[in-house]
Amino acid sequence: MKVTVCYEEDGAVVTSFNYEFHFHLFLNAYRTHKHLGKDLTVGYCTDLGIGMVRIIILRKLVPFEEITFKYKDFEMHPDKDARWGNWPKGFCDKMDEILMEILCGSKGVPS
Repeated sequence: MKVTVCYEEDGAVVTSFNYEFHFHLFLNAYRTHKHLGKDLTVGYCTDLGIGMVRIIILRKLVPFEEITFKYKDFEMHPDKDARWGNWPKGFCDKMDEILMEILCGSKGVPS
C-alpha cells in the first residue's frame, strides 16, 4: 500500500484544537484503504498536519516504508525515525522563520 501525504495550500487545516480528530481520521482512512487494497492520498496545509503523520510513523502505527511526503515537485521518503535528508524551502518552515525572528530578531516573515 502507498500513502501520499501532500503539503498543499488547499489541504486540511490541523490545529491544536482539532489535532486528535485528524489523528484518528488519518488512522481510520489508512485502515479502510489498506483493507480495500487501495492507495491513500491526504493533504494538509499546516505544519502540524505533517508533524502528526511523522508522529504516527514514530509510534509505528503505519509503516514508514508506505509513506511518501510531497511538496510541489519534491518527494520525501521518511526513515523509521520519520526523518529525511532533503528538506525543500517552503516545506513546513514558516514556524522556524517566526521563531528565528522572535529569538534572534532576524527578518524571515513579511511584515
